[in-house]
Amino acid sequence: SQKALTDIENAVACDFSGPENHRMTDPKNPPVTPTATGKQMNSELYVGTEEESLCLPISDPSKAGTITYMSYSDIDGKVQTVAGYLPANYNKEKTYPLILVSHGGGGNEADWPSQGSIGNIMDHLIAQGKTREAILVCMNNSVYQWEYAKIARNCEERIIPFLEKIFHISKETKDRAFCGLSMGSMTTL
Repeated sequence: SQKALTDIENAVACDFSGPENHRMTDPKNPPVTPTATGKQMNSELYVGTEEESLCLPISDPSKAGTITYMSYSDIDGKVQTVAGYLPANYNKEKTYPLILVSHGGGGNEADWPSQGSIGNIMDHLIAQGKTREAILVCMNNSVYQWEYAKIARNCEERIIPFLEKIFHISKETKDRAFCGLSMGSMTTL
């Protein structure tokens, strides 16, 4: 309604003006904070329809995948967390491609599942036949100060073997990809 939009506009105007210049979150829509390092600061607000934005949750719940947060031991022997997307109707007997997804500078493993809506986007693309079902995994590369060799070793020696113990992931090179946003894209080189 117009009143709701006016209330949002007023809250935003008040939030970023004045001497405090602080942020507030919507108490009925708290930020996603699934892990110790996954500190999200913003509530999510989607506007529009499913046809206008792939970021919106898919309307058919039978086509909605899941996001799960899992702990593993990293290259330094510390416990870290990855966020994993499994397609709807995940079948442990089926072999899936693996896509490793890196956040941008200052981000963490929760960025793509929350602000990036990666699960919702995959649900729509799979349902529309625009991509194959795949397992997506988001990791926290900020903890390595963007040392690319260390990030690569962590993925190759820790994350992928950890995932292969849990999920039936294809070992074929053609079924594996690494992508990222901004600083995260630098890790793909």
